Amino acid sequence: MQRVRAGLTGLAAIFLMVLIAAAGMKPNRSAAPAGTHGETLAVLGVAPGPGDADRRAVAETKAPPRKPPVKRPTTI
Repeated sequence: MQRVRAGLTGLAAIFLMVLIAAAGMKPNRSAAPAGTHGETLAVLGVAPGPGDADRRAVAETKAPPRKPPVKRPTTI
């Protein structure tokens, strides 16, 4: 039982140290430089941007309709 108590005490101590260290590392108010709006999804390549009209037009084109399969007569 004493080993369990020592293990839990050590785990709690490490948790408190990590919690204190995380509280001391506060991020800046804004990660983006002044005068910019940060990285948009289009810059990251996740969403289409204003210059992606050509790609959207290609993506929206429909494939030509498929021809129905040829029906062969059944043989007896």
